[in-house]
Amino acid sequence: MSISKAQNLHSLIYRILSSLALSALLFTALIPRLYAQDLAFKASAGTQGFGIEVLYAAHHDLNLRLGVNALAWNLNLDERSTDEFDLNGRMVLQSMTLLADWHPFSNFHELRFTSGVVLNMNEFKGVMIPTRTFTVGGDVYTPEDLGNVDVNFDFPLLAPYFAVGFGHAFTGGQTGIQLDLGLFYQQSPRVTFLAEGLLAPTVSQAEVMENNIRWAKWYPVATLSFYYRL
Repeated sequence: MSISKAQNLHSLIYRILSSLALSALLFTALIPRLYAQDLAFKASAGTQGFGIEVLYAAHHDLNLRLGVNALAWNLNLDERSTDEFDLNGRMVLQSMTLLADWHPFSNFHELRFTSGVVLNMNEFKGVMIPTRTFTVGGDVYTPEDLGNVDVNFDFPLLAPYFAVGFGHAFTGGQTGIQLDLGLFYQQSPRVTFLAEGLLAPTVSQAEVMENNIRWAKWYPVATLSFYYRL
């Protein structure tokens, strides 16, 4: 196994263990009261991917939510990339959420404000592949001479979450629909390049790319979900 693959595996294991530890702590705190309070379950789809959530009615105007979200797809930019490089990769949306819903208005209980924390495991892994031969000063360099560039985008693990939502799982019918609109602060993407061959010096450009995409600190959240109350 290469060093980069081992590092990626260790990072994934760390994230999974962190998520499981947070889940265990939450349920350990709630178990003594679960039998006296309502529970609900949600299935959702949105900008965080497809998700499921467990809702717990901690108070008549305060609900706690624990959820997981995931979605992955392959990207192949051969046709839209330049004549010099192809970019192939895989985008993975993966997160866990620990959230609290506050319903402050007794006459409009459907409206809620949500805050909490996201375990942000979103990442992109790809490879830039030279597609043509270059001639520099009479010297000819083939794609094999140049080598490929592995590209990785990821983020710090913890991100604060803020949203406005509509829908209350513990009033009205046993089933219903909810909407969440918000943001979480994922900080600036971390960029890593790994290259061999003549393109090896390009790894220093990762810092330049990080600076160019610092604007991507906020991740928009728009989620439509269906809930079922026990």
